[in-house]
Amino acid sequence: MGLDFDAFLNAQDIPERYLVGKITPNGDHYWVEVFGVWNGQKNSNPDVVPELAFENGQWIFTNFHYGKTASPVNENLVSVLQILKKDRRKQVK
Repeated sequence: MGLDFDAFLNAQDIPERYLVGKITPNGDHYWVEVFGVWNGQKNSNPDVVPELAFENGQWIFTNFHYGKTASPVNENLVSVLQILKKDRRKQVK
C-alpha cells in the first residue's frame, strides 16, 4: 500500500495549468488555494491547499490539504503518510 496519486497536486491527471487563489494566514503558517484549469475553465474548488511556513529565510511546504472527505485522515498529506507508516509497521510484525 502506498500513495496512488500526486500528493503535491492532489491529482492523477494534470490540468493544462494551475492558478493561485486566496492566501490565508493560519498562525505562523499560510494556506494557499491552488486551482486546476481544464479547457480554459478554472475548477470551482481548490485542487489542493498547500500549507507553507517561512523558516530560516525561506518558504517551506509543511503540508498539503485536500479538502473534506468521508475519512478525515485523507484530508491532508501528513495524516495520509502517518496512516501508511502505521500500516507498514503492522505488516512487519
